[in-house]
Amino acid sequence: MNCVHILQQKFNQGIIYLPQGLRHVGLFLLTSFVVGCAAAPLNQPADVSSFNQDALEETLEVEAQDIEEEQDPNVPNLALDSDSLYNILLSDIALHYGHTDTGLEAAIAVAKSSQDYRLVRKAAALALQLGKFEESAEAASLWSELTPDDQEPMQVLVIALTAAGAQQRALASAVELIELQDEVEYGIRIVASLMSRQRNAEAALRLIQDIRDMWPELPQSHMSLSFVARTYGQEQLARDAIDAALEIKPDWDEAAAAKVDDLAREGQIASAEKFVTQYLIENPDSYLMRVRYSRLLASEERFIPAWDQLASVLKSEEVDAPTLYFAAILAGEVDQDRRVTGYLERAIELDNSFDRARMYLAARYSAEEDFEAAFDQYQQVNDASLSEDAMIQMVLVTEETQGTDEALSFLERMDIQSQSQYLKYVLTRHELLVRDRRLDAAYGFMNDALQDIPGSKELLYARGLVAAELKLVDVMESDFKSLIAVEPENASALNALGYTLADQTDRLDEARELIGRALALRPEDPYIMDSMGWVEYRLGQLDSAKALLSEAYQVNGDVEIAAHLGEVLWELGELENARSIWSEASEVDADNPILRETLKRYPVSAD
Repeated sequence: MNCVHILQQKFNQGIIYLPQGLRHVGLFLLTSFVVGCAAAPLNQPADVSSFNQDALEETLEVEAQDIEEEQDPNVPNLALDSDSLYNILLSDIALHYGHTDTGLEAAIAVAKSSQDYRLVRKAAALALQLGKFEESAEAASLWSELTPDDQEPMQVLVIALTAAGAQQRALASAVELIELQDEVEYGIRIVASLMSRQRNAEAALRLIQDIRDMWPELPQSHMSLSFVARTYGQEQLARDAIDAALEIKPDWDEAAAAKVDDLAREGQIASAEKFVTQYLIENPDSYLMRVRYSRLLASEERFIPAWDQLASVLKSEEVDAPTLYFAAILAGEVDQDRRVTGYLERAIELDNSFDRARMYLAARYSAEEDFEAAFDQYQQVNDASLSEDAMIQMVLVTEETQGTDEALSFLERMDIQSQSQYLKYVLTRHELLVRDRRLDAAYGFMNDALQDIPGSKELLYARGLVAAELKLVDVMESDFKSLIAVEPENASALNALGYTLADQTDRLDEARELIGRALALRPEDPYIMDSMGWVEYRLGQLDSAKALLSEAYQVNGDVEIAAHLGEVLWELGELENARSIWSEASEVDADNPILRETLKRYPVSAD
């Protein structure tokens, strides 16, 4: 079987035009080999030292064995001559090496000569991507002729002509696209969506305004203008368009909701609430506006009335997954925690691809120690923006169910393709080691990681904390001071440095100054209050220490805060109170190292 025939089969099968075995072969050799041509159309140097023509032909022959069996009957066969195949290869290789003009020229040439919609589609998309809008429009026009029942080429044509600034042609094509739809309103929505992704914002706005002027009686034309205007930062135009839509159709929920969102965005909460309440008086069954009102109230932390508004629609047949997700979040704010899991489960039942809800549900299962269910939910996350976090959570669930070693092993399966992914991997591995009290291993690992990402703020902070636990004060101080030099208002670093100095050195005044700076930045943070309480204790200010630590413990009953508070109470002679605090803490985490160390120093069982 010759190579041209093999490539022909690959094309008809819908396989990418450039065979895998050819991707790293020099352009001159490749085109000469496939087409039998001795001239290289691109001045692209090629490394010929390792080229083996016999091996290459063998690769193609092997690849071809399965092609005949796999031919898709739904994909039309097209007889391509050697010139067409040459242009297909030339286009792919030229683009691979960055010769975009040559690659596009070849793609357009083969598209025109073949009259095959697949090649024409490729040429139109490629030209659009490269900013060659007239060429894209020309290819899209041909594509539309070849597939008259397909609206995709019409959409590409509208995008390309608008980007090219060909206003009248773009408008004519947009009108044609609109009129192809069963409903004009739906067609206008399509055009608005296309215009919201334009490089030429001015042209996009002009076109959608022209559409509005052609159908001024339709509220959708005004709403579409509002949508596009806001996309390009034309806020006043967007607001005016919403008002125009509501003037035509005062009871249109979509426009009314947009009006509420506008007012809220501008900080006019009172006006937004006045508008929505009046709207609901006139339209009491409006599901959308009831939900909007609830969200508006929740944004102001008025959770109880927000819940009252939402509860009235949760049993509606219109209820959707995002509303149920919102209900789950709101339920946690109004002492309806028992309902959270159910709302999330219903949300996923309605929309199985709703991965934000799935992540929340998995976290709920994990908190309830239903680790098998949690792992199953994390495993089903497909959203690329959430998949890394889902992977990390699966590692932590594995730690809970199978131990640290299995969790570490699971973590090694993480597909690391970027520095941000590597950072997540490093920090998770570090956390696992610290939680298992393998402090020396965690410290050594973090040293290695900082060789890979020197100066990483996240890694410096993590190493500083474990250095503090290992009483490596010099390393701890260096790491946290490096952070503070870059971020003088990093409250966490200020607090960590101050606390460690207070706990492990006699530099108490310096520690107090650092913690004071942290407390000024986050005055309600219980952990920073704990640090200040501890430094006050170390300075002999027992009453001040008690006040700070008591407040911190009320906010967050953390075991380490309890250990500190108990010690201060004991030194003040409040032995029973100290024992009570320590007893509560022991029930939560008897193995906490600070609590254990504290209890070793005091005769807790004594009267």
